[in-house]
Amino acid sequence: MAPRRNRVQLTTNERYEILQMIDRGVTFEIIAKAYGIGRSTVGDIMANEGRIKDYLEVNTMVRRWSPNHLIKSRHMDLERVLYLWYIRCKAKRVRITGPLIRKKALELNEELNGDPNFKASSGWLLRFRVRHRIRKRGIREDIRTSNKDAANNFKARFKKLLQDEGFTLENVYNADYRELMWRAVPKEALIFRNGKSTGIPKMCQDHITTLFCANATGCHKLPVLIHTFVKPQSSHNLNANLFSTIYTDNTNARMDSNIFNQWFEKCFLKSVKERQLKNGRREKTLLLLDHVGSRHDLKELNQKDEFVRVMSFPFKAAPLIQPMDRGIIACFKRKYRKELLETLMPLPICNTEQEVIDNHKQLTLRDCCRIVHDAWSSVNEVILKNAWDILLKNKSERSAEDLETIKKDVDETVALLHRLPGCEGCNRKGVVSWFQIDETDDTVMTICTDEVLQDFEYNPLNQVNIGTVDEEDEPSHSWF
Repeated sequence: MAPRRNRVQLTTNERYEILQMIDRGVTFEIIAKAYGIGRSTVGDIMANEGRIKDYLEVNTMVRRWSPNHLIKSRHMDLERVLYLWYIRCKAKRVRITGPLIRKKALELNEELNGDPNFKASSGWLLRFRVRHRIRKRGIREDIRTSNKDAANNFKARFKKLLQDEGFTLENVYNADYRELMWRAVPKEALIFRNGKSTGIPKMCQDHITTLFCANATGCHKLPVLIHTFVKPQSSHNLNANLFSTIYTDNTNARMDSNIFNQWFEKCFLKSVKERQLKNGRREKTLLLLDHVGSRHDLKELNQKDEFVRVMSFPFKAAPLIQPMDRGIIACFKRKYRKELLETLMPLPICNTEQEVIDNHKQLTLRDCCRIVHDAWSSVNEVILKNAWDILLKNKSERSAEDLETIKKDVDETVALLHRLPGCEGCNRKGVVSWFQIDETDDTVMTICTDEVLQDFEYNPLNQVNIGTVDEEDEPSHSWF
């Protein structure tokens, strides 16, 4: 018998939020998990939509006359933005502690022009945790163990699926999102120091979201999808197709399910069909998504093409066994940053530090798309194929060939930096850190902060999707 679910009493505001999530196309299953309720309860809320909205409208008019309404409204904005930041960090596997939440709350309160008397006290933290059903969990080793168990279980099911369903490896794909700090330079470089000294460090912090996809044999590599945030009523008028990349922008700071669905239909399905028909016939195709598959309705995706099946890695297993995480994206980022240095290289006639700084300031998203294309083109079939060994051959260590490629990329990048005026102090350790800058917790938390603040400023917050994070371990947890 299934365990009995604890009864959850929803407020009118929470019911209204659920109605808005339904309007945005969020599935009943995701909503039910996010609020700890049953799918039938979600259906009941939708059936009473009119009564809920009427009650909330009347209640809001009454509250507007309350002297404490403004302060309460500010607190609500802060908590919703903070919770959105929390679940986005959690989805990206950042270790969030109580002190971090309190520190971020103070930072966001200032950004939102919130209550100047807000202290983010330990009592407030406790109430925040209770309101959002965030429980304590202090033993990280248990999570590591479950990661390995989840990975081993998935590998066994994956091999059985290939055998039972008859998928050939050239028709098995992996797709994954990743942020890219596309302007970032090593901390030892003069460009970085100049950006900080002139008070414009953001020129070293701009980021885009990229979507990569390739098959298990390495013979089919799709163009990279690039997404970036733009302010309303602005456009870059960018024809990224010149570089065999796909460029999108909107006022949503991160790549959402609508953008993914367009990519899935207009790029993935189209490209796979064309490749298969060149060989004479359609064949069964499998697309593996990272845990971000929880942002999407897999049932809907699986209905778009009878030959294509879409599934996602378990949340806890993806970092250990997902091919894109086993060297493919890391290789791309090394190639990208080498190409970035080539772009910054001054003409032999001038060859000055100022010219390098000026070249960096003048970088555009068009340059970014070109560099992304060149870097992705440089990721060869061997790298793409070897990344699947963890799933297909139970290899957990990198091959000697992969390690030699990494060493070569580091050495070549150091040599390039030493040719750039103002970068002579860069070394191997700094280059390795630069290669991995997008993956550090500090960078991820900064990106998540930028995203939620942009969403709050340019989209009504009640339209921001806060229910699209994997909730396998409900209720949510943090390390306090």
